[in-house]
Amino acid sequence: MTHVGTALTAKGVKPIVNFQQAFKNTYLYGSYSPIDASHFTWEVEGVDTFIFEAYLKAFS
Repeated sequence: MTHVGTALTAKGVKPIVNFQQAFKNTYLYGSYSPIDASHFTWEVEGVDTFIFEAYLKAFS
């Protein structure tokens, strides 16, 4: 991915700038009961077995 920007340099010098594209993800765990319309949701910033186990403990 090409990043176009500006940097201050001396005249005639082409700048080389390190650039790291970063993204932040948010994940949503949820359970819904069609019988009484109750629901339980969790918004977390990762996905692994430990987080899912914690979700199940909090849900129970």
